[in-house]
Amino acid sequence: KRKAAKIAKPVVEAAFKIPVPNDDVFEEIENMYLKLDELHEILTDKTITSVRIVTTPEKIVINETKRNFSYLHLFDLNVDGIIINKIFSEDGSKGYFENWVSVQEKNILDIENSFKPIRVFKSFLYPEELRGIETLTNAGVKLYEDINPAEILWQGKIFEIFKEDGNDIMKIHIPFINKNKFDLLQRGDEMSLSVNNEKRSFILPKRLHGKEIQGANYKNGYLNVIFT
Repeated sequence: KRKAAKIAKPVVEAAFKIPVPNDDVFEEIENMYLKLDELHEILTDKTITSVRIVTTPEKIVINETKRNFSYLHLFDLNVDGIIINKIFSEDGSKGYFENWVSVQEKNILDIENSFKPIRVFKSFLYPEELRGIETLTNAGVKLYEDINPAEILWQGKIFEIFKEDGNDIMKIHIPFINKNKFDLLQRGDEMSLSVNNEKRSFILPKRLHGKEIQGANYKNGYLNVIFT
């Protein structure tokens, strides 16, 4: 496109009075793509980067958290912690909010069971807004206790390839998704996976080059793509 713009620039600008991008514009675009590539490498490097999802113990919010978790796994981002915010304490939940404590306890148990073995952290509802370094530091100490929050707390294997019954299986961890929501498409050595409105394209590893998708199944939060 850069070469085409150089050739067409005098003709197009003279005939149609439309400005054609010069080399500086193309260099800026190239620099932007380079920066995006660098950012992608940082985000997907599980030794230095992790994601922690903040949620609240409410059914609708938990369901949204599960969807977000699935989409993050789809793009190979490592979630190493779930933070439950605004939990009612027993002392501060008498009277009108007493029934909410029971509901929250059930929802917290659902979160803990759903995201095992990922660590779940709990933050209780504070009587005042969390503002200022001292207040936030104290809240962080209560949340993480003796854990260093700067460390990577868990590294999950999102993709795995293995042999089974003579076929190569690509196993992808995408929990909390209805199996009818998946859509697979293969073009040569590239595979596209769509989940609802999210889509990701994979360049298949060399082991799967020249092989075709023969089927797929979804079990226990894992999508198993079968290649022969």
